Order: sequence, then structure tokens, then C-alpha cells
Amino acid sequence: MEKITISKGQIWTKKSSSGKRKDRNYEVKEVFPDGEIDTTVVLRDFDTNNPEAKDAHVMLGDPSWIYRSNASVVEEHIVKRTIDFGEDYYTSTKPKKKKAKEIVREEFDKVKYIPFPVEKETTATGVDIKRKAERQCAEIQSKGKKPTQMAKALANAEIKEKKVVPVVDEKNEEARDIKDWDTFKYYYYDSFDVFASILSQTETIKLYTIKTGFKNGFYKLLHSQALEMWKDGELSLNKIRLKQPTQYKDQYTGEERYKPCGMHNFVIRIVKAIYHFGTIEEKKALFKDFN
Repeated sequence: MEKITISKGQIWTKKSSSGKRKDRNYEVKEVFPDGEIDTTVVLRDFDTNNPEAKDAHVMLGDPSWIYRSNASVVEEHIVKRTIDFGEDYYTSTKPKKKKAKEIVREEFDKVKYIPFPVEKETTATGVDIKRKAERQCAEIQSKGKKPTQMAKALANAEIKEKKVVPVVDEKNEEARDIKDWDTFKYYYYDSFDVFASILSQTETIKLYTIKTGFKNGFYKLLHSQALEMWKDGELSLNKIRLKQPTQYKDQYTGEERYKPCGMHNFVIRIVKAIYHFGTIEEKKALFKDFN
């Protein structure tokens, strides 16, 4: 049998194991070696455009993965043709429809957030309500209509934005933990001091799995990458979580799929990454072991 080497640009098909679902086609976007275990292959699903990561030896050893050696990506460009008669006075022989009665629009006071405000990630405060009102007013005015008084009032309201601090269960001081992990979604690295001061007092920081090694080289890379993206300062924890889907098996079809982990597990991923890859200052802020 001819030996197959996975490389960038190849086309692979994943055959459905049950036959109930259609086969899925993938393009190899990147291939990079894992120093400990294997080679990691990054694929793009042609139907959904979602990225997926696979170990090379898993693909090569699974007969449901088929390499399409003669396949290639074909881009189709559609050309629309029209006629320019070059005459301003030219009119079609087709009779024109009568114009509907023109509607006279009232002049109105414009609210102060034009052009369209950039849609930002909400911060679980009144700020997200204000931003939504700004966008609605801009959209309504772009259509030549008058926003409601309520919408204008919300758009022009002055709201002081505050950092959202997760609620900690203090009923038992020896076993404190977070009630709502989703609150961490909106944390950027510039809030690390708040992040560390909250988690350092919880039971989560004492989990045995945080101090142990990694399942394999892929998960080690995943943790390191998550921390680096957060420290860049441009992405919140939730946006990084959505960029790192993890593998699971579909309970109905048995097929391997990818989806983001829950917020609780992702916070643990960040904490574990700090324990293994963080600076000494970051480790001291979270763990008593380093003080």
C-alpha cells in the first residue's frame, strides 16, 4: 500500500459510520509536529467552515478517513452582464408602472450615535442595554424613520460601566466557590488582579488536576495557547473559549465532533496554564504554594 503523508492543501473525506448522515469533506489548512506524541492536523469543514484538529496517526489508521489525491478546490466566479446604451435619454419600450403616492416624512431630531456604533461584547451591566438602543436608533434613522422616545432616551443615557465581580458563596468560609461561572466570560487580562483575588479563595484552585501533567501534547499546546491569547489583551475569556473547541463523541451517531467546553472548565484551563506556563507573579497571585 502506498504510504500517505498528510500535507497542507490536501482534501480528505470522513465517511459516515452509520450511513444516516452524509459524508463530510475537509481541507487540510495546517500541519505542525507535536514534539511529544504525534503530528497535529488542522482541518476546515467545507460545509460549515468550522476548524477541527486531529492527530495524524488517528486519520491514517482510521479507514473512514479517505484521502482524495485527485481533488482540488475550485472557485467559481459568476459574471453578471448588463448593457450600457450610453444615452441619458434612452427609455425602455416597456410601460412604466405608476408611482405610488409619495409619503411625506417628518423631520426629526437625530440621536447622537451616528454612524452605526460598533457592536461590542456586553458586560452584564446596563451598558449593553444602552449599546443595543444606539444600534436600533441608527438602523431606524437610516431607513428614514423616527426612533421612539424610549429608544432615544436609552441611547443618550449616561451609564457608568463597572467591572462585574462573580458572586462567591460565603456560607462556608472553608469551601467557598463561584455561583455563576458565566460572569467570567467578559474578563480581559487587564482584570487579572480581580480574577486572581476571587479564585485564590475558592476550592477550584485546589483541584488535583491543575497541578498534574497534560493528557498529551495537543492539550499541552491548547492550554499554553489559551493563556498567550488572553495575555495579548485583545480577547475576553469567552472569545478564546469559542476559538478552542474540544473533541467529543456524538451519542447518537458515534461520530467525533467538536464544541467549546463550559465556562467552568475553561477557567480551570486558564488556571492550569498559569500554574505550568505563567510568570512567577501570576502564580503567586493564584497559588499559596509559590508564596
